[in-house]
Amino acid sequence: MKTRSLITIGIFNALLLVLLGIGGMISALFPPLFIILPIIFGLIGGPVFMYMIAKCEIRGIFAISGIIIGVCMLTMAPYGSMGISIILGGVFGEIAYGIAGSGKYVSAVIGYCLYILGYAFGEIFPFVFFTEAYIAQEAEKGGSTLHVVKACVEMLNVPLLAVICILSIGAAILGSFWGKKLLRKHFEKAGLV
Repeated sequence: MKTRSLITIGIFNALLLVLLGIGGMISALFPPLFIILPIIFGLIGGPVFMYMIAKCEIRGIFAISGIIIGVCMLTMAPYGSMGISIILGGVFGEIAYGIAGSGKYVSAVIGYCLYILGYAFGEIFPFVFFTEAYIAQEAEKGGSTLHVVKACVEMLNVPLLAVICILSIGAAILGSFWGKKLLRKHFEKAGLV
């Protein structure tokens, strides 16, 4: 069962990475989309996480997912801040899931909200606080993402960071509810409804 659960977690995190990659490529064409990626991720990731929680019989879903996605994002922002934030979001999500009572829908929603908050904070924080380092990093890469980073830096500030984090939590709640509706049969089987 543990092996099957780990494979399920791996497959769905690969799916999430593909969706994030597609979102990142599309946002290169329209930089404001990059800013709202955490909100979009909160919505589309909800069913994925709810399915993993219903199907996997091991502890650590949020932490494992945070580590997988976080390690893949370590080079995306200066000082590894995006990856570290996602990893911490996963760890805090796992802790909250355990404290609130593993196997309960409400605790799954709380854990997922913290996971998404880690992603939102990790994506936006470097634009606001590591501006020069972020621009220098992208200029050194020589890729086409420099204009996206500059456009996002011009749009973002601390109040907008807070708004995006709050909206991301709201999106995570809606995504979790959507996941519960889509996967009601799996939730009933797992005893989460």
